[in-house]
Amino acid sequence: IAYVAHMCAFLPIALFPTFLQARLNLLSKLEKECQALQVGQVTARILMQWIPFINLNIVPVPNINEMGEEPKPTIWVCNHVSMLDTFVLLASDRELRGKNRRQIKTIYWKGLDANPIVKLLFTMAGFISVDMADNGNGHPNEYNRASFKKMLKETQQAIDDGFDLLVLPEGQLNPTPEKGLQPILPGAYALSKSSCRPIQMVALYGCHQLWHADESIGMTVVGRDVSVRGYPPGREYSSPGEFKDAFSAIVGTYGSTGQDLPEEDLKFWLDDTEN
Repeated sequence: IAYVAHMCAFLPIALFPTFLQARLNLLSKLEKECQALQVGQVTARILMQWIPFINLNIVPVPNINEMGEEPKPTIWVCNHVSMLDTFVLLASDRELRGKNRRQIKTIYWKGLDANPIVKLLFTMAGFISVDMADNGNGHPNEYNRASFKKMLKETQQAIDDGFDLLVLPEGQLNPTPEKGLQPILPGAYALSKSSCRPIQMVALYGCHQLWHADESIGMTVVGRDVSVRGYPPGREYSSPGEFKDAFSAIVGTYGSTGQDLPEEDLKFWLDDTEN
Protein backbone atom coordinates (compact mmCIF):
# COMPACT_ATOMS: atom_id res chain seq x y z
CA ILE A 1 0.00 0.00 0.00
CA ALA A 2 1.40 3.38 -1.04
CA TYR A 3 0.27 4.99 2.22
CA VAL A 4 2.29 2.59 4.37
CA ALA A 5 5.33 3.01 2.12
CA HIS A 6 5.14 6.80 2.45
CA MET A 7 4.78 6.53 6.24
CA CYS A 8 7.94 4.44 6.30
CA ALA A 9 9.74 7.12 4.26
CA PHE A 10 8.44 10.30 5.90
CA LEU A 11 8.02 9.36 9.55
CA PRO A 12 11.77 8.99 10.34
CA ILE A 13 12.42 12.37 8.70
CA ALA A 14 9.58 14.01 10.63
CA LEU A 15 10.78 12.51 13.92
CA PHE A 16 14.44 13.44 13.45
CA PRO A 17 14.22 16.95 15.01
CA THR A 18 12.58 15.45 18.11
CA PHE A 19 15.23 12.73 18.25
CA LEU A 20 18.03 15.28 17.91
CA GLN A 21 16.61 17.61 20.57
CA ALA A 22 16.27 14.69 22.97
CA ARG A 23 19.85 13.53 22.32
CA LEU A 24 21.10 17.06 23.03
CA ASN A 25 19.09 17.08 26.27
CA LEU A 26 16.96 19.95 25.01
CA LEU A 27 13.82 17.94 25.74
CA SER A 28 12.91 16.00 28.84
CA LYS A 29 11.78 12.38 28.46
CA LEU A 30 8.18 13.46 28.94
CA GLU A 31 8.48 16.29 26.41
CA LYS A 32 10.10 13.94 23.89
CA GLU A 33 7.29 11.38 24.24
CA CYS A 34 4.55 13.99 23.85
CA GLN A 35 6.24 15.62 20.85
CA ALA A 36 6.93 12.28 19.13
CA LEU A 37 3.28 11.27 19.46
CA GLN A 38 2.11 14.60 18.02
CA VAL A 39 4.53 14.26 15.10
CA GLY A 40 3.29 10.72 14.42
CA GLN A 41 -0.34 11.86 14.48
CA VAL A 42 0.25 14.85 12.19
CA THR A 43 2.27 12.74 9.73
CA ALA A 44 -0.40 10.04 9.63
CA ARG A 45 -3.16 12.62 9.16
CA ILE A 46 -1.41 14.61 6.40
CA LEU A 47 -0.43 11.51 4.43
CA MET A 48 -4.00 10.24 4.66
CA GLN A 49 -5.10 13.50 3.05
CA TRP A 50 -2.42 13.30 0.35
CA ILE A 51 -3.06 9.62 -0.36
CA PRO A 52 -6.84 9.20 0.10
CA PHE A 53 -6.85 5.41 -0.12
CA ILE A 54 -9.78 5.04 2.29
CA ASN A 55 -13.14 6.72 2.79
CA LEU A 56 -12.63 7.61 6.45
CA ASN A 57 -15.63 8.53 8.58
CA ILE A 58 -14.82 9.78 12.09
CA VAL A 59 -17.64 9.92 14.63
CA PRO A 60 -16.19 12.02 17.48
CA VAL A 61 -16.84 11.50 21.15
CA PRO A 62 -20.24 13.22 21.67
CA ASN A 63 -20.06 16.88 22.72
CA ILE A 64 -16.26 16.75 22.64
CA ASN A 65 -15.97 20.35 21.43
CA GLU A 66 -18.21 21.59 24.26
CA MET A 67 -15.92 20.27 26.99
CA GLY A 68 -13.95 23.32 28.05
CA GLU A 69 -12.24 21.70 31.01
CA GLU A 70 -9.41 19.19 30.65
CA PRO A 71 -10.84 15.68 30.23
CA LYS A 72 -10.38 13.36 33.19
CA PRO A 73 -7.69 10.65 32.95
CA THR A 74 -9.18 7.69 31.09
CA ILE A 75 -8.54 4.09 30.04
CA TRP A 76 -9.51 3.88 26.36
CA VAL A 77 -10.43 0.53 24.80
CA CYS A 78 -10.76 -0.39 21.13
CA ASN A 79 -11.18 -3.46 18.95
CA HIS A 80 -8.28 -4.64 16.76
CA VAL A 81 -9.01 -5.78 13.21
CA SER A 82 -6.00 -4.82 11.06
CA MET A 83 -2.39 -3.68 10.98
CA LEU A 84 -3.84 -0.43 9.62
CA ASP A 85 -5.57 0.28 12.93
CA THR A 86 -2.53 2.11 14.34
CA PHE A 87 -2.32 4.53 11.41
CA VAL A 88 -6.07 5.19 11.36
CA LEU A 89 -6.16 5.88 15.10
CA LEU A 90 -3.12 8.19 14.84
CA ALA A 91 -4.69 10.12 11.94
CA SER A 92 -8.13 10.43 13.54
CA ASP A 93 -7.20 11.14 17.18
CA ARG A 94 -7.52 14.93 17.03
CA GLU A 95 -11.01 14.84 15.54
CA LEU A 96 -12.05 11.79 17.56
CA ARG A 97 -11.02 12.97 21.04
CA GLY A 98 -10.93 16.74 20.44
CA LYS A 99 -8.27 19.44 20.51
CA ASN A 100 -8.25 19.48 24.31
CA ARG A 101 -7.50 15.74 24.55
CA ARG A 102 -4.96 14.32 26.97
CA GLN A 103 -1.73 12.74 25.72
CA ILE A 104 -2.07 8.98 25.33
CA LYS A 105 0.10 5.86 25.40
CA THR A 106 -0.79 2.54 23.81
CA ILE A 107 -0.12 -0.89 25.30
CA TYR A 108 0.93 -3.05 22.36
CA TRP A 109 2.39 -6.43 21.39
CA LYS A 110 6.19 -6.25 21.40
CA GLY A 111 6.34 -8.33 18.18
CA LEU A 112 5.32 -5.19 16.27
CA ASP A 113 8.81 -3.85 17.00
CA ALA A 114 10.03 -6.11 14.20
CA ASN A 115 8.94 -3.26 11.92
CA PRO A 116 11.68 -0.61 12.42
CA ILE A 117 9.33 2.29 11.64
CA VAL A 118 6.73 1.12 14.15
CA LYS A 119 9.49 0.56 16.71
CA LEU A 120 10.89 4.07 16.12
CA LEU A 121 7.55 5.80 16.75
CA PHE A 122 6.41 3.56 19.59
CA THR A 123 9.76 3.82 21.39
CA MET A 124 10.04 7.60 21.03
CA ALA A 125 6.41 8.07 22.12
CA GLY A 126 6.98 5.84 25.14
CA PHE A 127 4.34 3.27 24.19
CA ILE A 128 4.25 0.24 26.48
CA SER A 129 5.05 -3.21 25.07
CA VAL A 130 3.85 -6.58 26.30
CA ASP A 131 5.73 -9.70 25.23
CA MET A 132 3.79 -12.73 24.03
CA ALA A 133 4.31 -15.66 21.67
CA ASP A 134 3.63 -15.14 17.96
CA ASN A 135 1.18 -18.02 17.76
CA GLY A 136 -1.02 -16.58 15.02
CA ASN A 137 -4.18 -14.53 15.01
CA GLY A 138 -7.26 -16.23 16.39
CA HIS A 139 -5.33 -18.45 18.81
CA PRO A 140 -5.10 -18.01 22.61
CA ASN A 141 -2.52 -15.46 23.76
CA GLU A 142 0.60 -16.84 25.47
CA TYR A 143 2.20 -14.06 27.48
CA ASN A 144 5.75 -13.93 28.73
CA ARG A 145 5.05 -13.50 32.44
CA ALA A 146 8.60 -12.29 33.08
CA SER A 147 7.87 -9.19 30.98
CA PHE A 148 4.83 -8.25 33.04
CA LYS A 149 6.83 -6.59 35.80
CA LYS A 150 8.38 -4.16 33.31
CA MET A 151 5.02 -3.51 31.65
CA LEU A 152 3.32 -2.83 34.99
CA LYS A 153 6.08 -0.45 36.04
CA GLU A 154 5.86 1.49 32.76
CA THR A 155 2.07 1.57 32.96
CA GLN A 156 2.17 2.99 36.48
CA GLN A 157 4.69 5.62 35.37
CA ALA A 158 2.40 6.64 32.47
CA ILE A 159 -0.48 6.98 34.92
CA ASP A 160 1.66 9.04 37.29
CA ASP A 161 2.68 11.28 34.36
CA GLY A 162 -0.97 11.92 33.54
CA PHE A 163 -1.20 10.02 30.25
CA ASP A 164 -4.38 8.36 29.09
CA LEU A 165 -3.90 4.70 28.18
CA LEU A 166 -5.19 2.84 25.12
CA VAL A 167 -5.73 -0.90 25.58
CA LEU A 168 -6.78 -3.45 22.95
CA PRO A 169 -8.71 -5.94 25.10
CA GLU A 170 -8.64 -8.70 22.47
CA GLY A 171 -4.85 -8.74 22.74
CA GLN A 172 -4.38 -9.68 19.09
CA LEU A 173 -5.70 -9.09 15.58
CA ASN A 174 -9.19 -10.43 14.93
CA PRO A 175 -9.28 -12.57 11.74
CA THR A 176 -13.11 -12.79 11.79
CA PRO A 177 -14.45 -9.34 12.81
CA GLU A 178 -17.76 -10.05 11.06
CA LYS A 179 -18.42 -12.69 13.76
CA GLY A 180 -17.75 -10.35 16.67
CA LEU A 181 -14.78 -9.97 18.99
CA GLN A 182 -12.03 -12.36 20.02
CA PRO A 183 -11.96 -13.42 23.71
CA ILE A 184 -11.66 -10.29 25.84
CA LEU A 185 -8.85 -10.05 28.38
CA PRO A 186 -9.39 -8.37 31.77
CA GLY A 187 -6.36 -6.05 31.61
CA ALA A 188 -8.33 -2.88 30.83
CA TYR A 189 -10.70 -3.55 33.72
CA ALA A 190 -7.77 -4.19 36.08
CA LEU A 191 -6.11 -0.90 35.04
CA SER A 192 -9.36 0.98 35.52
CA LYS A 193 -9.88 -0.55 38.95
CA SER A 194 -6.33 0.07 40.20
CA SER A 195 -6.13 3.65 38.89
CA CYS A 196 -9.76 4.64 39.64
CA ARG A 197 -10.10 5.74 36.01
CA PRO A 198 -13.20 5.26 33.85
CA ILE A 199 -13.16 3.10 30.74
CA GLN A 200 -14.18 4.82 27.50
CA MET A 201 -14.83 2.94 24.27
CA VAL A 202 -13.77 3.44 20.66
CA ALA A 203 -14.82 1.17 17.79
CA LEU A 204 -13.15 0.57 14.43
CA TYR A 205 -14.79 -0.79 11.33
CA GLY A 206 -13.48 -1.55 7.85
CA CYS A 207 -9.68 -1.58 8.15
CA HIS A 208 -9.73 -5.34 7.54
CA GLN A 209 -11.09 -4.68 4.05
CA LEU A 210 -7.69 -3.27 3.09
CA TRP A 211 -5.29 -5.26 5.28
CA HIS A 212 -6.78 -8.43 6.69
CA ALA A 213 -5.55 -10.32 9.74
CA ASP A 214 -6.06 -13.56 7.81
CA GLU A 215 -2.75 -13.96 5.96
CA SER A 216 -4.46 -15.81 3.10
CA ILE A 217 -6.32 -12.54 2.35
CA GLY A 218 -3.64 -10.07 3.43
CA MET A 219 -3.66 -6.81 1.45
CA THR A 220 -6.30 -7.86 -1.06
CA VAL A 221 -8.59 -4.80 -1.10
CA VAL A 222 -12.31 -5.62 -0.94
CA GLY A 223 -13.61 -2.25 0.29
CA ARG A 224 -12.46 1.24 1.31
CA ASP A 225 -15.08 2.43 3.78
CA VAL A 226 -13.46 2.81 7.20
CA SER A 227 -15.02 4.36 10.28
CA VAL A 228 -13.91 5.24 13.80
CA ARG A 229 -16.61 5.72 16.42
CA GLY A 230 -16.06 7.44 19.76
CA TYR A 231 -18.53 6.81 22.60
CA PRO A 232 -19.54 9.09 25.49
CA PRO A 233 -17.31 9.51 28.55
CA GLY A 234 -17.06 6.16 30.24
CA ARG A 235 -17.39 4.76 33.73
CA GLU A 236 -15.79 2.34 36.13
CA TYR A 237 -17.25 -1.15 35.80
CA SER A 238 -18.10 -3.24 38.84
CA SER A 239 -16.65 -6.51 37.53
CA PRO A 240 -14.61 -7.94 34.63
CA GLY A 241 -17.73 -9.70 33.37
CA GLU A 242 -19.74 -6.50 33.23
CA PHE A 243 -17.00 -4.79 31.23
CA LYS A 244 -16.63 -7.73 28.85
CA ASP A 245 -20.38 -7.88 28.20
CA ALA A 246 -20.61 -4.12 27.52
CA PHE A 247 -17.52 -4.07 25.28
CA SER A 248 -18.76 -7.07 23.30
CA ALA A 249 -22.20 -5.56 22.82
CA ILE A 250 -21.12 -2.01 21.93
CA VAL A 251 -17.77 -2.37 20.16
CA GLY A 252 -18.36 -5.91 18.90
CA THR A 253 -21.53 -4.83 17.11
CA TYR A 254 -19.95 -1.76 15.52
CA GLY A 255 -16.79 -3.65 14.57
CA SER A 256 -18.77 -6.35 12.77
CA THR A 257 -21.40 -4.19 11.04
CA GLY A 258 -20.20 -0.56 11.02
CA GLN A 259 -23.46 0.34 12.78
CA ASP A 260 -24.44 0.98 16.39
CA LEU A 261 -26.89 -1.08 18.36
CA PRO A 262 -30.46 0.23 18.36
CA GLU A 263 -30.63 3.41 20.45
CA GLU A 264 -32.32 1.88 23.50
CA ASP A 265 -29.94 -1.08 23.56
CA LEU A 266 -26.92 1.21 23.21
CA LYS A 267 -28.14 3.41 26.06
CA PHE A 268 -28.63 0.32 28.23
CA TRP A 269 -25.04 -0.84 27.73
CA LEU A 270 -23.52 2.63 28.11
CA ASP A 271 -25.38 3.20 31.39
CA ASP A 272 -24.60 1.42 34.63
CA THR A 273 -26.13 -1.95 33.80
CA GLU A 274 -25.67 -3.18 37.37
CA ASN A 275 -28.18 -0.65 38.71
